[in-house]
Amino acid sequence: MDPNDDPRVTLEKGAAPPEDPGPAVPAETPLAAVLAGASHGAFALLGVVVAVLGSFAQNWSAGALPIPAAALALLNFALVRGAGWATGSRLGAFVPAAAWVVVTLVLSLKRPEGDLVIGGTVSGYVYIIGGILAAVGGWLATPSARPPGDWLTRGATRVDG
Repeated sequence: MDPNDDPRVTLEKGAAPPEDPGPAVPAETPLAAVLAGASHGAFALLGVVVAVLGSFAQNWSAGALPIPAAALALLNFALVRGAGWATGSRLGAFVPAAAWVVVTLVLSLKRPEGDLVIGGTVSGYVYIIGGILAAVGGWLATPSARPPGDWLTRGATRVDG
């Protein structure tokens, strides 16, 4: 055996595994799964509520500038980022963002009667585009629960040397 060789690495059959396998990952309990699902459902419902209320309030006027629509877009950022922080995952941030986008886009469609909740005004465009950009920004600002690059190297072992 070469003195520079790592004693933990061996090619012998039946050799004992390394003594330090690393920290064990705790298994998820059924209660934790139910609580995670309930929190995602609650954040989806909150995304729907913010979208409905914002769709009707975005056209309020504050002079010539669409300040209420911009403030509602910032509220959407806070909702998405807060959900990501509370759940500790990007999925938790994605759920209210997706609910907000779906409801907002549905409310921006013209009905057969000609009714329209979010009109094609500057305020409407600031609300829709700003809200989508805010949702994406809130999702991107949420750190991933796994280490960077884990999606690429999952299952591979790291050898420090």
